[in-house]
Amino acid sequence: MDLVYISSILVFIYRTQGCEDVSTLPNMDLRARNNPIKGMSGNDPIITDSFIDNGWYSVVYSGLQYVMPDNTTIPGYQTCGTYYPYYIKGIHPSTEEMNDDDIADITVCARTAYASCVEERKLKLRKCGNETQYNLKYTIPKSAYCFDPPGIGHLSEFTEPPADVDLGHMFIKPWLKFEQAINDQNEIYTKPTSTFECVFNDQGYFYTSYWYVNNKEIMRMGPSQNETHILTEETLKVQKIVMGFNVICGLRVSADKTGQRTQLNSSDSFFAGIQATEPLIYMTKTDDAEVKFKVTVPVGAIYNEENQEDLSTTLSMINPMSTRECGQLVFLSHNSRCGLEITAYTEDTINKWDSNYTYTFNISTSTTDVNGGEYFQFRLQNQNIGHNIWRGYTTDVIQIIVTDSTTTYMTPCFSHVDPHHRTFDGYSYDQQQNGTYLLYGNSAFGIEVHEMLGACMNGNAQCACGVYVRAGADAFTIDLCHETPFIDYSRCGDDSRTLLVYEIGNDYKIYTPIGSWVNIDIEPHLGYKKFMNIAVYSSPKDFNKTQGLCGLYDKNISNDMKYSNGNQDELNRNTKSYARHHIEFANSWKLNESSSLFGLRTNLQKWGNYYFDQCLCSFTSAENYLDKCSPRAKLAKNCYVYNNETEHNTCAINKGGKRDINHNRRQREYDRILNTKRNSYPRNKRQRRQLQEITEVEAFDICEGLINSSAAVDSGLFNGYLEMDSLSIAQMCTFDVMVGNDATFANVHVDAINKITKNIIEHDSAFVNNNKTVVTVFLKNSCPKNCSGNGVCSENGTCICFEFYHNIDCRTDEREQLSVLGLEGGGLCTVSNEEDCRCFYIYTTNLLKTFSCRLSGYMIYHDNTFENISKVTRTGEYKDVFTGDCCLGDETRRRRQTAKNPFYLHYRISISNDDNTFSDDKDMYVYSPQCQEAIPFSGGAYNIVLKNGYCYIDGICISDNQTHPTDECLRCLVSADVTKWTHDCLITQEETRLNGWMVAVIIVSILFVMAVIGVVVFECKNQMSKRQVSDSLYQDIIRPSDSVTNAGYMDMAETSLEN
Repeated sequence: MDLVYISSILVFIYRTQGCEDVSTLPNMDLRARNNPIKGMSGNDPIITDSFIDNGWYSVVYSGLQYVMPDNTTIPGYQTCGTYYPYYIKGIHPSTEEMNDDDIADITVCARTAYASCVEERKLKLRKCGNETQYNLKYTIPKSAYCFDPPGIGHLSEFTEPPADVDLGHMFIKPWLKFEQAINDQNEIYTKPTSTFECVFNDQGYFYTSYWYVNNKEIMRMGPSQNETHILTEETLKVQKIVMGFNVICGLRVSADKTGQRTQLNSSDSFFAGIQATEPLIYMTKTDDAEVKFKVTVPVGAIYNEENQEDLSTTLSMINPMSTRECGQLVFLSHNSRCGLEITAYTEDTINKWDSNYTYTFNISTSTTDVNGGEYFQFRLQNQNIGHNIWRGYTTDVIQIIVTDSTTTYMTPCFSHVDPHHRTFDGYSYDQQQNGTYLLYGNSAFGIEVHEMLGACMNGNAQCACGVYVRAGADAFTIDLCHETPFIDYSRCGDDSRTLLVYEIGNDYKIYTPIGSWVNIDIEPHLGYKKFMNIAVYSSPKDFNKTQGLCGLYDKNISNDMKYSNGNQDELNRNTKSYARHHIEFANSWKLNESSSLFGLRTNLQKWGNYYFDQCLCSFTSAENYLDKCSPRAKLAKNCYVYNNETEHNTCAINKGGKRDINHNRRQREYDRILNTKRNSYPRNKRQRRQLQEITEVEAFDICEGLINSSAAVDSGLFNGYLEMDSLSIAQMCTFDVMVGNDATFANVHVDAINKITKNIIEHDSAFVNNNKTVVTVFLKNSCPKNCSGNGVCSENGTCICFEFYHNIDCRTDEREQLSVLGLEGGGLCTVSNEEDCRCFYIYTTNLLKTFSCRLSGYMIYHDNTFENISKVTRTGEYKDVFTGDCCLGDETRRRRQTAKNPFYLHYRISISNDDNTFSDDKDMYVYSPQCQEAIPFSGGAYNIVLKNGYCYIDGICISDNQTHPTDECLRCLVSADVTKWTHDCLITQEETRLNGWMVAVIIVSILFVMAVIGVVVFECKNQMSKRQVSDSLYQDIIRPSDSVTNAGYMDMAETSLEN
């Protein structure tokens, strides 16, 4: 220990180990002698150290070493931010004479109103590198230790604070600064930084600013004169502060740099981020609610010279309480993105920022659930902001209260069997008129479901054979009314996916943008080939807005038979449901050719032009975030695609003069199908007499017994939970069993009511959770057609098919031979460019996704010979249960590359579900209609002949007298040869006399030699070309040993057709 005597004060200096055991003394900026406490309040509190822990404290603040005053600069009463300031009694030890880790003893005392030194106590200080630290103890009440910053320690008096300070309205102004930077690829770009300026009335005094973020001081600036006081993004970054904070700017004013300062004057708290103007919102399921946001701080864009347009960022909904989706809450937007899109500013556009601008979007409950919930909450989370301080930004929680949460809006309207109709409000009737009808329409949103009826039950009834669902420019079509079945989902101009289509074999579910959805069951019974059951499920957005055969959905059954012109039929409630025929009502909703949308894929009104697009609320975690489609969503970038979702066909027809081949092919095919004859079932009188074998009473007994024992009715769900009428279903069933003279028709109705019950239960999680036992028993017994005897019913009501069996009801045996109903184009494919005639649609029933195509055929040449195309098996491309695509490769290019081009191609195509049992072959002819004509003859075969006035040279149609593109001496002369170019240059008499007979001999000799060489080369190339054909289309081509004439080919084709 060293003993040092300084000014009569004994200072004991100790050695200690380390300086790590240290805390930071709070409120350092308030502890100076020039800081009186008179009038202090708010963020300028009176300091007391009566509660601090005993120990070592650091007194460095804003990088400056503060020092405790001593006898030479005794603080005044009520200064240093407290009533009784403590100071060193004597002289402050000189730390310059101390070594690191040295400790010195000091004595401190408090200054009061009546004494300069009371409450003495022994303390210590130490030197730690360049820092002086103090070992402090708690003090008496209303007292604190005094510490001066550098620059005033030598002063004993301070000028009074100015008395005429007028700071005006203090506020915080956010702004952006921009600077250039270089990325890892040495590219120059511009990046933004946020700034916050403390705005006040500057009177020329000295100002000290204090910045508080979330009630914690993070920075002090000043005292300074004529300087802008700014909080920078860099300072916030050091403190690990990102957007979404509250900031306050405080000011103290002094007459000079070291003078006493006024009390702290503070701005209002400023929220930096995106703020909802109403964080608590009330709404109903039938209406939308508007959410309003203000972006209080401009968002900066990261950009370069090439990318300065359409700069924006998107915030999307997340559930703040779990990692699941928000479920029943959806985001509605007219925007092109699934979320709140806000502008990102550049250096040139920042002056356009308006701090008062309000961003709005609408929300709605997701109407695919029965009860919709009572309470929801969500946040908006950023996914793509480049501005650093905004990254990962999440808004505060928005709370939604649904005031009509207990009201059920999902109810089915259906068209079943032949067809029996039920309106949304529960009125049942029969509709036995042929034609196309508006089954369901929402007048507010322009959503439509059309149904097409055709004769069934041997012409004794009408059944639904076609359905068309449309929302905006999206359209889904099933047309089984014609000889060739057709299913298509097309998007014709909407940026959004307004329809969402699920397919499981013969079962389709189509969701509309407002939550109403359609369930289609194709061929629900063997007696209903090419017919379907259709059920439409309502949503809250349908309430008081529906029209068509489904009636007005308003929970008032009396007005369900309202005509399109407003007139209304009386209900026949005392009549059996199958005897209720409202012909005038049905005819008022009948669609003529101009109003029916079957076959129409273009000129449809886009959904986005008039209606909202909707997006589901997604995941909490930004890492797992997916912009997720609702059953109707416009997307920001990548949309999660649901399992079993049906692909769509784009409907862009002309872009820059180029055709969209895929669209044109599909549209052309549907146009052809629409022009073919419809399926017809003429009445058979003898059959009609046989139908009387099952009486009405017998039919009713059969139906009532089966329906009452069904899983839906037996469980009590159909009549109880759904509040539907099983008696009306039994009456519908009675008609079908009686007219069809087949008791198995009753099973169609059993499956239908089980499906309706299951569909609604699947959308009512609350009911399922509260009734697990009854729901489980129901589902176990609800599988369609009892899985056709080819599978078992699982606990969730789905079929688990045995080996070899497939489809939703296990109806399809992959080993059975498929029957081909037709080929694309009716078996003719016309070559118009190199994209065409490489793939062919093939139509059948019960097609599986793993089906195979097998093809073979012939290449027919001009010289009346042909070559076989050996059989090749390929994996087909599944389109739907009726349609597959068999692709053959780039045949057009191959044809033009061969030395001897075939005149036309004749393919034989067959398909198989198990790659073993193939269907019978069907013929497809590929030809050029410009100069070739397909002439039909027996068995559906064709003979392709050359049209008059054309040559067919090198696989190209050439009109008569047309010259070669590079040699005007060659031309097509039909009178000479239709398969080759004819040399047609004339020699004048003058030229003949000038050249003489020698010239003639030389020319003839040269031509002869060239002809010989040409023949040799031609034959070589021809032989090589035929040997080199190795494309999968022509694999293992067999050249006949003898030249086979075209007549021989035709005989062979006829024999093949007969086989």
